[in-house]
Amino acid sequence: MIHHHIDQGRMAVGLPESFHLELSDLLHRRTLDGWHSMNANEFTIRLKEIAPSKVLLLDCDYGADEADRFIKSFECRRRSQPIGIESNGDSMLELLDKWDISHVEIGPIRFHAEPEKFDGHLEIGTIEGDRLVYRPDAKDYVLLDSQNLEHVMCDAAPNGDSLLDGLIQIADYFAKTAIDEIDIDDEDTGARTKNKCITAFGGSKYESFCTTALGF
Repeated sequence: MIHHHIDQGRMAVGLPESFHLELSDLLHRRTLDGWHSMNANEFTIRLKEIAPSKVLLLDCDYGADEADRFIKSFECRRRSQPIGIESNGDSMLELLDKWDISHVEIGPIRFHAEPEKFDGHLEIGTIEGDRLVYRPDAKDYVLLDSQNLEHVMCDAAPNGDSLLDGLIQIADYFAKTAIDEIDIDDEDTGARTKNKCITAFGGSKYESFCTTALGF
C-alpha cells in the first residue's frame, strides 16, 4: 500500500473561512503577464523531477519495493507511437495521445491507459470511482458521478493546460508529505497548498475539485 493513499484519511486540515491568493505563493511559472501553461512534455519532466528519492522514502519507513512503486507513480511512459487523439492544442489530450500515464497516481486520481469514449465524452481517469472526463463541446474537464453520469459533481479545469498545472501542484504536495517535508496537520501549509491548486486549476470555480483531490 502506497502511503499517500493512506494519508488522505488523516488530512483533516482546517482552512480559514476566507483567504486570499498571495502572489508570492503562486506557481513558479506565474508572471505578471499571466500563466505560462505547461505543455505535455514539460509535465512529464516536472512530474518525474518532484518524485522523492528512494533514500528519503526509506528514511521515512517505506519498504524498498514500496518506495520503488511510489517513485514509478510519478513517471509517464512514452508511447511507441501516438494513439490518434485529436488534441487541438489541448495539452492534456496531447499527453494522453503520446504518453501512457496509467501508472501515474496523483493522490486519489488514476488515469486510463487510453481514454474511453461514452455519451460524447472522453473519460481520461477516475477519482475513487467517479469519472474524470473531457467534454469536447465545452472543451473543459469535469468530474461525473459514477452512480449518475448526468450529474456533474464538480468542474475540474477549463482546459487541459490548466488541468496539468493543477495536477503538478497536487503531485508536489503528496510527494512532500510522503517524506514529511510538509506536515499534513499544519493548517497554514494546507491553506497555502489549496490556494496554489485553486489558482493552477483556473480559479474559485474549481475549488471543489481541489478539495476532492487533496482530501481537505
